[in-house]
Amino acid sequence: MKDKLKETVQGILSTKWADQYDLADLIPQQYGISLILLNKKDNHRFSPTIISNLLLEQLFVKNLPAARESLEREIEAALVK
Repeated sequence: MKDKLKETVQGILSTKWADQYDLADLIPQQYGISLILLNKKDNHRFSPTIISNLLLEQLFVKNLPAARESLEREIEAALVK
């Protein structure tokens, strides 16, 4: 399952215009969990996993590999809950 999770996350993040809402919508469809994205437009979503603005910036703006790993750990932790 961990490999499938990693593959799904990498697939989402490898798209040219990876969108944080893709993560909010696709991950729950695949794994039955929700992500809450902390931003001004979406602060009404509630879920067990919180992804910070800093991580989203590192991921989508700076495209740092460590941010991808951190996101995978966050999602993996949510799967364990």
